[in-house]
Amino acid sequence: MELADSRENCLCCGGGGNLEMIDQSLNAEIARRKVDQVLATGAEAVVSGCQQCLRTMATHARRNKLPIKAMDVAQLVRASLDT
Repeated sequence: MELADSRENCLCCGGGGNLEMIDQSLNAEIARRKVDQVLATGAEAVVSGCQQCLRTMATHARRNKLPIKAMDVAQLVRASLDT
């Protein structure tokens, strides 16, 4: 399932350009918006090929005890092979 804002309208995760090192509060707010959009789908996981997005969303979810898992595309494929 794609997010409400996807493809050319995709929201940034807030991790690009190492924003977390420059402005942690801005990074956290941008990540919150992205993760909120993921949670609104009812999904248990978000899948991305971008390692920065995965790290940023996983960190936000962990810090805020949110029920979402960030997975790389390869992890999704691997999980599908195990079932």
